[in-house]
Amino acid sequence: MSTRPLVGIAVPVRNAEAWLDEMLVSVRAQTHRDWRMIIVDDGSDDASFEIARRHEQADSRIEAIPSPTPGSGAPLTRAHGRALLGEDVDYLYFPDADDLLEPGLLARLVERLEAEPAAVAVFCRYTRIDEAGLPLDEPAPPRIAMSSHWARRVPDTEPGTPFESLYGWAAPAMEPVTMFRAADYDAAGGWEGWPEQGGESIDLLCRMALAGDVLFEPLPLYRYRRREGQHSVDAERLSTAARSIRGAWVRRAASDPALLPVVERAEFFVEHRLTPRLGVETALRLVRRGRPFSAARFLGGAACRYRWRAFPEP
Repeated sequence: MSTRPLVGIAVPVRNAEAWLDEMLVSVRAQTHRDWRMIIVDDGSDDASFEIARRHEQADSRIEAIPSPTPGSGAPLTRAHGRALLGEDVDYLYFPDADDLLEPGLLARLVERLEAEPAAVAVFCRYTRIDEAGLPLDEPAPPRIAMSSHWARRVPDTEPGTPFESLYGWAAPAMEPVTMFRAADYDAAGGWEGWPEQGGESIDLLCRMALAGDVLFEPLPLYRYRRREGQHSVDAERLSTAARSIRGAWVRRAASDPALLPVVERAEFFVEHRLTPRLGVETALRLVRRGRPFSAARFLGGAACRYRWRAFPEP
């Protein structure tokens, strides 16, 4: 029997018939062969479940089931899949049903976690594709963290991701590009449902980051599909989710003396370093487009939001 780490994969599916077959083929093509997959159909009214069942019949590592609570949403559907994976899995992975994995994704993320026992999770860089699977020419999102007087870009050579980067959505970390150490995922409480879906991986990673390092893998190992109707392109919905999650952390920190300085630092970073930096970057783009007056407004806003404060390193 293989002694390599066992990866438990849980896939929430809802009306993904146009992409699910290709996505499951990309999982079955992984160079790391020791995995088990639960596909949970969340009430699809297309052929998604039939596609999942075909792969189940072709590969004994795959099990396809209907959700016991159809329409409950991706976070709770993932949580149900994790419960069915059992306690013998070493790592957990939650890809989206409409995306694609590069063949070495599982192997590389497992390798990173095996090499760093103190790490609780690792996320990789991703590329974007359109609905037809064609690559989109977009720069890779950076990781931004606190510096003594400003906000710095975290280099790829720095493996750990600071808490404030995760908290401020200033790192390209999201559920389908992240592998979790199963024991730490369970200890942190796993997925939680939020009134507005979006950003639930940020909340989970922040909870896990209190117990260990969240690593970054700079290789682009995942192809993230941009399409109509997905939550990640709804800026207003994501903004609402971010405010909800941050509010919950602030309330939690108010009654936890050990957590309070961590959240205070993260809140300061978002309000007085990250937001001004984004304002400056927007102003520079506007200058390049020949819109100096609009750029001046963003620069003024950045100056008003900026604060200097000395923080000890976490």
